[in-house]
Amino acid sequence: MIVNPGHVAEVCEFLERIYAAENCRLDQYAKNYLQSHGMADLSAVRGKIDLILSGKHEKVWRFASIVCQLLKCQDGERLRKADLADELGVDKQQIQQEMRFFTKLYLVQMIPQGYAPTPRMFRLFSKLEQTDPEAYNFEGLRDRLFEELGKKGEEQDEF
Repeated sequence: MIVNPGHVAEVCEFLERIYAAENCRLDQYAKNYLQSHGMADLSAVRGKIDLILSGKHEKVWRFASIVCQLLKCQDGERLRKADLADELGVDKQQIQQEMRFFTKLYLVQMIPQGYAPTPRMFRLFSKLEQTDPEAYNFEGLRDRLFEELGKKGEEQDEF
């Protein structure tokens, strides 16, 4: 059999129909996969992280603490909402609200009773740390802000 351009065009059209077919939705699967694993939007995500890091100390401390906990997760581990709430001294609704940042950017996946970091998260924070190790040292930032917030809390308790 000799393959001519018409055959190729028909096969391409057939594959496109299968790819977008309602019962397969491979196009949607591919789009979701690229969003959750791709790094094309790194500068946009970096800008959003920089915006958070320029905010109030308490929010930055919580963000850095969450990032540190997520980056410590091993394969298959998850962070429980209740554990995060206890560690950060806030309620579960506050944790859920703050975790929306991570879920919207496909950095974590919601699973029953918690969150699991995605490969995209590990790649993103590794790249950020490579580009500017001082600015994106979340453990150091968390510890420094904890000390600052602790000192402020002690001063306020005296009054």
